[in-house]
Amino acid sequence: MDKRGWILFGAATIAILAGLVYFSRQERLDLDNVDHAAVITEEKTEEYNSGLPDNVLGNPDADVVLVEYGDYSCNGCAALNGRIKPVLEEYEDHIAFVYRHFPLTSIHPNSLVAASYAEAAGFQGKYWEYHDILFDNYEAWSGISVNERDDKLREYAEQIGLDMDRLAEDLQDPRIRQKTTFDLQLGRNVGVNATPTVYLNGELAGEAVGDMDKLRELLDAKIEEAGGSPPSANDEN
Repeated sequence: MDKRGWILFGAATIAILAGLVYFSRQERLDLDNVDHAAVITEEKTEEYNSGLPDNVLGNPDADVVLVEYGDYSCNGCAALNGRIKPVLEEYEDHIAFVYRHFPLTSIHPNSLVAASYAEAAGFQGKYWEYHDILFDNYEAWSGISVNERDDKLREYAEQIGLDMDRLAEDLQDPRIRQKTTFDLQLGRNVGVNATPTVYLNGELAGEAVGDMDKLRELLDAKIEEAGGSPPSANDEN
C-alpha cells in the first residue's frame, strides 16, 4: 500500500473515534417507529436514520428473525459464533439471522473500531468473512494497543482479500458511524445491557443461547407458527 493509503487508514481511525465522542454527546435517536424484531432493509435506512441496513444471513424475507446484539471482543459472543454456525446452515432457508453491533467500549476499547472495519468490509461484499475472522481471533486483537490493533485489523482485511485502498476510504464513510450508533442505541432501547443478547421474533431467546438444541426447538416452533415447515419435519419425510 502506498503512503496515501496509510494516511487514509490513520484518518479513518481518528474519524471513527471522533464520531463516538460526537454521538455520545447527542440526544438519543428517536426509535419509537423502529421494529427491532424485523430486518432493517435498505429501504428503511433513511426512515430509521440507521445509515446502513442490517447484515443478514439466511433468508432476509423470512417470517422468523433471529437477532444478536454482540461485541467483537466478547468471549461469549465468540463462543456463540462458533456454536451457531451449523444451526444457521440448517435453517438458512427458513430464518433471517441479523448481527447488530453492541460494543461495550468501557471494557472493550477496540470493539467499535473492529465493528467499523467489519461494516467497511461489507462494502466489498465480505462483511461475514470479516465478522468470522474477528471472532476466530478475538484474543489476538481485543486487548492490544491502538497501534497494534490497527495493524492487526488491516492484516485480517488482507487475509480475506479486501482492496486495502478502498477499505481505507470506506472506513471514513459516515454511514458506518450511523450504523454502529444506531445498533447500540436500538439495543439499549429494547433493554440490552450485556452481550451476547439474542432475540427471536422480538422475544428474548434466554437459555437457548447456550443450548443449540433448545434454540432449534424454538426456531421450529416459530417456523410452524408462521405456517412453515422446519428442517426437522423435512428430514422426517
